[in-house]
Amino acid sequence: MFGSFIELFILFLGIIDPLLSIGVFATLTAKFSEDERRKTAFLAVLVAAVPLVIFTFFGQSVLDVLRIDLKNFQVAGGILLGILGVKMARGQSIASHGEAKGGKGVRAVASLIGTPLLVGPATITTAVITSSQQGPLITLAASLSVLALSLALLLASKKIFQTLGNTALEVTSTILGLVTLAWGVQFVRIGMGL
Repeated sequence: MFGSFIELFILFLGIIDPLLSIGVFATLTAKFSEDERRKTAFLAVLVAAVPLVIFTFFGQSVLDVLRIDLKNFQVAGGILLGILGVKMARGQSIASHGEAKGGKGVRAVASLIGTPLLVGPATITTAVITSSQQGPLITLAASLSVLALSLALLLASKKIFQTLGNTALEVTSTILGLVTLAWGVQFVRIGMGL
């Protein structure tokens, strides 16, 4: 059970990629007060957690209503993870997308960081698939643990960003991209019965 938790934790760590969000968060909250930055970080993680919890417990029901077979969803999710992994491994991030959309207030920045940066389609797809394979409780425990780590990193983002700089964050994101790509390939193989 602990081995499964660690495996899922690493998977969600690669997909959620909190390191990616640090740079975007630090940039978008540069002119915020410390109180506003703290509120934004907590709200962003809350915004991310809500769809994650819903899809972890009710994702299969949503698929049933839409008449989508889990194996087809696994292949589609694997392709999505593969695309995300390739982008991350090549150093292409969605950070530029976030900066382009921007946002002046706490809520706008929190919404952008929460979804799609922390929890986007790839995370939701992974939550649905892993909860059906490993169970919703262990999936939720692993994914929420990554969100808790993400919150800690967001709260410390200003110091981390100043200390490590962009290069270290990009290298780490690239490595996590390779892990994400490997999981995408595995999901496709499982969905196709290979």
